[in-house]
Amino acid sequence: MRVDLHGLTFEVPKVLFYLWSPWRCLELEHRLFEAVRKVAGIKLEENGDEKRLIAEDERQWKAAHQALVRVLKGWQEDPPPGAERRQWCWIMEGDVNAAGYDVTGQPACLWVLVKTLVERGGPHDGEKGEELDLEGFGIQLPGNG
Repeated sequence: MRVDLHGLTFEVPKVLFYLWSPWRCLELEHRLFEAVRKVAGIKLEENGDEKRLIAEDERQWKAAHQALVRVLKGWQEDPPPGAERRQWCWIMEGDVNAAGYDVTGQPACLWVLVKTLVERGGPHDGEKGEELDLEGFGIQLPGNG
């Protein structure tokens, strides 16, 4: 299946959406996971503290991506008036050795994570930004191998 992420195109067999340790996750991470869970045809797998959603066709990916962006834009535009400014971005990462495996011995893949920034106060308040990587929610684009 073809995955288009803001002009970057990947051929992958499926896309996996993870929620790790749900009892430790932020509300925003739960909202992201639940938005993807509502997409038609998405499969849910639970394994202990880990939940995983599987999208196996392009329509599911597109619907899931739109749902994620909608949740993130809603979060960005919903702070208390005048109290803070919110921003978010996708972080893409992966590692692979010469044999095609990552540091844990799994086949190479690309991870898409979310980073948030919350700025509080006015222009003369000095250091005011708080960056937070959403470590409880992640998207895996596995290789074809």
